[in-house]
Amino acid sequence: MSELFKNVFNISLIKGMAQHFHRHYPEFNKTGFIRDASNKLESLELKARSNQIIIAMKCYLPHDFS
Repeated sequence: MSELFKNVFNISLIKGMAQHFHRHYPEFNKTGFIRDASNKLESLELKARSNQIIIAMKCYLPHDFS
């Protein structure tokens, strides 16, 4: 059986995003972002996973982050 697309949004992806953001914005709170973006991730469907990650990005990145 093939992998569900929602599983692309997983803890490995979130940790990779945190590393990328921290590389370009050293003040980035990797621990907080990973915690919030991955909260109960396994119980969420695709859209909810995406929204949760977006909310965490808005919370931890500056408004002018490009």
